[in-house]
Amino acid sequence: MKNVPQSLKKVFWIAVATLSLVCLLTGQMTFKSEDTQEFATEMIDKFADEDDDTALAIVARATVAAGLKDELVKQVPDTLKVSGSYISLYHFVSKYKNRQEVRAKDLQLHPKNRVQQFLTYLILYLINTEFQVHHDDIEQIFVIYQLSVWMVVILYLLGAVLIIFRRRLAWLPILLGGGAAFGCQIFMTQYMTNLAQREVYSKIFFSYSWPSVVGFALAVLLSCYMAACDWKVTQEKKQQKAANKQPKQEK
Repeated sequence: MKNVPQSLKKVFWIAVATLSLVCLLTGQMTFKSEDTQEFATEMIDKFADEDDDTALAIVARATVAAGLKDELVKQVPDTLKVSGSYISLYHFVSKYKNRQEVRAKDLQLHPKNRVQQFLTYLILYLINTEFQVHHDDIEQIFVIYQLSVWMVVILYLLGAVLIIFRRRLAWLPILLGGGAAFGCQIFMTQYMTNLAQREVYSKIFFSYSWPSVVGFALAVLLSCYMAACDWKVTQEKKQQKAANKQPKQEK
């Protein structure tokens, strides 16, 4: 890109940075539960053995007493998956902090029959229970997450401004923003997976998707290229300065 006008370079760099940010913000974070039928069986037995009169306990006892447990479990999908983007999770966190409760529509769950209603109610019960048990930790994570979203966007905007005015180290905020977004996704998925497997069910997983990896990779590659350009300009200035210091030869 040696002979490319500086203005076109700026447009290209900003376009790549924008693509990186879009990939990071729209990359899907997925909740997945495998062998859900086994999990449903364990939960029905657990609630059926309880002595309280919660809605789940009453339904579970009635299901077991009527001999409908196996039929109910067979209608449960063996794999349950719910996905949401990095930015959509921001809206989910905001709603939860206002209501202190997770609802079916927050998880894009739309039960169409009684079996799905029971499963949805079970999922919401477990999530809300665990959120209340680990309330302080969850609140801290949600605050960190919301701050990270704003920090990422601000860093990318700062990088774009520095590119426009052709300032050195314009690549640094982009690299920091990409690393913060991707690092936050890794932390959240690992933390939620460990918490869910320890407290709820061993076959629950949270994961990030390939667009997030692409977004981070673009940020790294763009930063490396821009840093190389900065280094080249610095070397050229040093060489020019050294040449100007050399005494002029007499004719």
